[in-house]
Amino acid sequence: MSNEQNFRLSPLKQDRPAIRRLVFAAVLIGGLFGGLVGRFEWGNGLLFDLAVMLNADPAAQPDTRTAVVAIDAESLSSGALSKIPRALMQPVLAEALEALLAAGTDAVAFDILLSYSGNRWKPDHDRPLLRALYDGRGRVVLGRSSNSLPADPFVAALGFDRNALGAMELMPEPDGAYRQVRSGTRLENGEIVPGLVAATLANAGHRVPPDIMLAGWDRAFALPVYAFSDLLACSRTDSAAVRAAFAGRVVFVGSWLDEEDRKRSSNRFVRLPERSSGEAATAAGCSLTALRTSISPESVPGVLLHALAAESVLSGEVIHTVDWPFVALLTGLASGFGVLAAMALSPALSLPLGAMGAALIFGLSCVLLSGAIWLPPAAPVVGGFTGTLLVFPIRFLRERAQRFGIHRAFRQYLAPEMVERIMRDPGQLHLGGEVRELTVLFCDMRGFTAFSERMSDRPEELVRLLNRLLSVLTEPVLKHGGTVDKYMGDAVMAFWNAPIADPDHARNAVSAALEMLEAVRKLNTERKADGGDDAFRVGIGIHTGKAIVGNMGSDRRFNYTAIGDTVNLASRLESQCKVFGADLIVSEETLAHAPGLAALELAPVTVKGRSRAANIFAVMGGPALAATANFKRLQKKHSSFLDHCRRGEGKEARSLALDLAADNPALRQFYRTYSEALRPATVRNPAET
Repeated sequence: MSNEQNFRLSPLKQDRPAIRRLVFAAVLIGGLFGGLVGRFEWGNGLLFDLAVMLNADPAAQPDTRTAVVAIDAESLSSGALSKIPRALMQPVLAEALEALLAAGTDAVAFDILLSYSGNRWKPDHDRPLLRALYDGRGRVVLGRSSNSLPADPFVAALGFDRNALGAMELMPEPDGAYRQVRSGTRLENGEIVPGLVAATLANAGHRVPPDIMLAGWDRAFALPVYAFSDLLACSRTDSAAVRAAFAGRVVFVGSWLDEEDRKRSSNRFVRLPERSSGEAATAAGCSLTALRTSISPESVPGVLLHALAAESVLSGEVIHTVDWPFVALLTGLASGFGVLAAMALSPALSLPLGAMGAALIFGLSCVLLSGAIWLPPAAPVVGGFTGTLLVFPIRFLRERAQRFGIHRAFRQYLAPEMVERIMRDPGQLHLGGEVRELTVLFCDMRGFTAFSERMSDRPEELVRLLNRLLSVLTEPVLKHGGTVDKYMGDAVMAFWNAPIADPDHARNAVSAALEMLEAVRKLNTERKADGGDDAFRVGIGIHTGKAIVGNMGSDRRFNYTAIGDTVNLASRLESQCKVFGADLIVSEETLAHAPGLAALELAPVTVKGRSRAANIFAVMGGPALAATANFKRLQKKHSSFLDHCRRGEGKEARSLALDLAADNPALRQFYRTYSEALRPATVRNPAET
């Protein structure tokens, strides 16, 4: 599978400066976004309607100060009204108005346009309505539109008062829903005239805010809505019932037909009660029954929206929208949080966390709405999600470049599977220099100078053979998870436990060294079969200890390498292979980290740059060899030889050295050198350098 197929976004916990820069930019851009378009309606409208649904209680029956007289289909088809054209209803409107004024209403508003004067059809046809309007001056408001006024006699009857006329237009929001009632309407000539609600409440002695949001749908369900025909019937038979229903209220008279003046509002998700709550007032021959039949999620009568806006003001529950600076601040914080989560966490965590953040912001808006405060959540929600989602392409491109940068940097001296591990999880890298426990290996070819002199007339062949040798030496290093630090002519330096952590680094290094020796033996066999006249031989030194590892060099050129005393000692141990005739020498520290090897102790050595002697061991093989009886006998005899040498027993040491050289030819040079170096009183270590 390719690296692209394996690509997965991972947390960037180590790149804190980049995270801080992106978070700061997200907060700034999110704040600007929230400040400029934080109250955009197409997104907030939907969320507002959902919040209304969560806060609405259709079963609630709060006290209300507003009522509606509905000119519904049943009223128009009942009694004498069925014979009267709607344009000529002035006498019955006068009768209803007189009944409402006599009942002690605070104000009466007609949400219908009385643009036709019945006097044009029949002299004095409008007289009853004109008298009722004149008597109700200061308490009656007639509806107008932005380009049409009621007939002049009706306007004159109200004394041409500015607050006697109110604009009935309701302005939809971009999604077509009606969620606000404005206090004024701007005409084509630039004049601002009062809206129907503002004019009505002004007549009732109340001041109206610029915009009224329609959210109190539990009050809308409780608003008493009475049929126009029922009002007429009760006004003729039981004025007390009319007074009980309308005294002290602001009354709106308007169309309640299924096909006329319908508006889609913020109640579209609210589950409505199926039936009316019952009668508001009853008497013999009189029934004022509250209507609910025309309230539906699809649309509501426009007069109900006017009545609900007035009720919001009268009940003191006018919704205040949070000012834009707070929306901008919340949007910036949400954007910053989204970027921080996307940068510091994987998508599997940051996306659900972003969804939780959006839910919390919307939940906050719902809670505030119950207290008559509206926090537009769309900008913070969009800002948070946008911050999260936009970071992923940035991270993809950034980490893709990082992955291929890692591949270029490490493919030359790490095994492909190790490079793939780093590319899957770059967090394993700690570049720039750190102290870490390493196992360092040096391998050098014996007699390379003489070998190269003999082949000085064949440089191409020399390079080919050297590359072949280095290839067989490198393969075991990569196989056992080592890092090839560098090639130095005929020598190889490698280390374990960096950049990838390896808890078994010492054993892996020794295993690689043993396989390197075996690979050289196989190479020599192949060369001999091909007619080659020179056998390769290498010496390997291994030491375990603290070292500094990381990218080192200049700004223009650097290498991933290790430095320190551990590296120096490993190099010195490799050079001791010439002194002792051993192929693989390890330090006491390496042997402690990889116990169970077939190792024979050599004499302590003091190398340049170190004041303390290092105990070293020749490794003959792995744990399998160490468990054999023959090796155990050899190890026992070898220990006796060292004891004789330490006690200065030259004769016994020389005698035992002959047997050991026969049993263990690999250390023949060591046995001969130490047994012949004995003196009567002391033993001089010929390995000291």
